This record gives sequence, C-alpha cells and structure tokens, in this order.
Amino acid sequence: MPNHDSPSTTSKRRRTLSLEDDDSQMSGEAGRPVIRSNIWLDDGSVVIQAGYTQFRVHRTMLSRHSSVFLDMFSVPQPNNSEPSIEGCPIVHLSDSAEDVTHVLSALYDQNYTSREVLPFAAVCAMLRLGSKYDFSLLRNEALFRLRAEFPSTLQEWEHLPSEYTHMQNQGGILFDIVNLALEQGIVSILPVAYYLCIQDIEDIFNGQKRDDGSIATLPPAVQRVCILGREKILVEQADATLAWLVLWVWKPTPEPCRSLEKWAQIMKRGLCSACVDEAERIHEAGRQKMWDLMPLNFGFVGWDELKKLDR
Repeated sequence: MPNHDSPSTTSKRRRTLSLEDDDSQMSGEAGRPVIRSNIWLDDGSVVIQAGYTQFRVHRTMLSRHSSVFLDMFSVPQPNNSEPSIEGCPIVHLSDSAEDVTHVLSALYDQNYTSREVLPFAAVCAMLRLGSKYDFSLLRNEALFRLRAEFPSTLQEWEHLPSEYTHMQNQGGILFDIVNLALEQGIVSILPVAYYLCIQDIEDIFNGQKRDDGSIATLPPAVQRVCILGREKILVEQADATLAWLVLWVWKPTPEPCRSLEKWAQIMKRGLCSACVDEAERIHEAGRQKMWDLMPLNFGFVGWDELKKLDR
C-alpha cells in the first residue's frame, strides 16, 4: 500500500506504527499508544492512520470522492507486502488526526454539506485536505462557506448578518481565516477580511486571543498592508461615503491638527440652527476628549502623571 510519508521515515514508521504484532498493537513511537477513533466501521476495507489515531473506512468511499485515493487504490499491491488489521491494509497519512476526523465525518455525515454551522476547524480541514487529496466536493463546500462570510459584492455585503452563519464564531477566528486564505491562496475573501481587521488597529499588532488562550497573529506583511489600507480608507471616505459630512472640515485629506480646532474656525454652512447648537456641543466635548487622550495616543501616561516626570 503506498505510503504518504517521506522515504527516509517509511521503514521506521512501519515498524513502530503497524499492528502486525502484539507490541505494535499496544504502542507507537516513544511508547505512545495507537488508538481507534470513533470512525471505525466494522465493514470497512481500509484503515487510515494519522499520527497515533486509526480510522476504519471504505476504499470505495475514498475512491469515489478523491482522485488521489482512486489512483492509490488502483495500483496492484504484492501479497503480504504491507501491514494490515483484520485484513484491511493500513494507509499512513502525514495529516493531523483532527483534520482527518473532520474530512471523514464530512464524507459520511450529511450535516457537513447541509449548510449547518460547522466548527472553523472543520472548514479548515475540508479546504486543506480537499486540496491535497482532491476531495473536490469538500473543498467546494469549504470555499462556499468562506465566500459567504466574506463576499465580493456590495449587494452580498449589505445582506450579511452581523454574526458568522456558516462557521462557529470563536476567539481569533478572523486572523485565523486570513492566514488560512493566504496559505490556500483564497485571495477573493481577503479584501473584506482585511477591512474587518482594520476595525481594531491594536489587534493588528497585538493579535487576537483564541479560546484556548493562544494568540492568532497576522504576518508582518499583512500588518503593513492593513495599516496602509486603513490610511487610504480614511482619506477615501472623505471623498465618498462621508463626503456630505467632511466637505468643509476634511479637505483635501484628514488633518490631525483639526481635532483641536476651535469652533469659531469651523464652517457651518448647510446646518440648521438646532444642528449648529448640537454640533458645537459635540465639537467642544470632542476637543476636550482629544486633548485628554493626546499623551496616551503617543504612548505616554496621562497629563497629570506626565507633568510629574518633568526634570
């Protein structure tokens, strides 16, 4: 049976992970036990092993959905040349047991293709292994879910719910999606993904915490793209979406010094008297807030503490 591991490790792995003798049935490399997954079909005809986890499934199911497995099983094998379990040949995969679990579940469980919400890990596995082994149905399903969450048209964006609908939300998922798209070359979802990334500039540099406490981060090159893109959007929205508001205070480009500009210097044309009064109140409150935040915006402590640091 063809093995997907590199030639340099094949013989060693066969000795330690095959289940030909009693010792190998109880332990794997470094004494770690080989276990059976919940996907163990009594009438299965092949055993897939990923890491230290085994899955008993059907060759016909794999061959039907994957051209890679179809080609693999089409090659005649010498008798007794490979280890087996209950007459089923063992195929070793270099993929994680979690990814293999999700892919095999997708093949046998219709919920994975019924538009029900899936864990993000399942979508990742369907995309990664779908590409690697040519599970085209699973790959297309994963692509559908990603593109539905990150559309490429304004019409689709306008109808997008505020929460994920095709994947379960979890900490750090946005950055993980960006990295998955970069890894797999799914470029079409990146513009919307980047747009969502720039909503919190601190996250761009510090990362987002996942549910397990680890940190999802963006590659430095993507951080740079997001920051530059954010600045461009700030400029462009003054001439587009917010042109009605900024025409007389934000031309031709946003100017940081205007955050402290006196109300008397602001042109108020186009505003009714009631709006002028409310705008003045907001403006003056905003000026004070901008002043209070100024040292913090540049990485210092507040004004009171800052003054104590003067020599």
